[in-house]
Amino acid sequence: MRLIKLVIVFFLTFSISLGVATVIRGLIPEELTSGITLLPYESYTAIYRWPPRFVRIELRSSDKIIFQIYYTNHENHTIIEKYTDRGLFTINVRQRRLNYYILMQNTLNKSVNVNLYITFYGFEKDFVHLSIILNTLSISISFVYVYLSIKRSNIESQD
Repeated sequence: MRLIKLVIVFFLTFSISLGVATVIRGLIPEELTSGITLLPYESYTAIYRWPPRFVRIELRSSDKIIFQIYYTNHENHTIIEKYTDRGLFTINVRQRRLNYYILMQNTLNKSVNVNLYITFYGFEKDFVHLSIILNTLSISISFVYVYLSIKRSNIESQD
């Protein structure tokens, strides 16, 4: 009986902690920055595992480059493809955590300096859903345990 109580308390604590951590992570933006130099006709690919939340990407380069963001899910899905020297792009990553690829290509016969600023903001949707499910499940289990305990004590008191 004490083991069941311990499991319920642990499960409740874990689910509430996950919910609090999700809210805190959602309120604090996460930032990544990178600066590279693309040599003439050089390409650069960066791979990121992005959570399902909003992503703001700011691109600054000394000249025009091909800038592309895509993910693969059995086939390539291009999100953004631009020929640009600067831009501010916002993406709503709605799906589960996937690998996103940023491809930068220098098509010129000179070096190009590129600065990339990536900011994640908003709540991670998969953690929010998991937190809601675990909280609902843990509260339901607690109610069932209390109900069965009351029912058993009533049966014992009748005997």
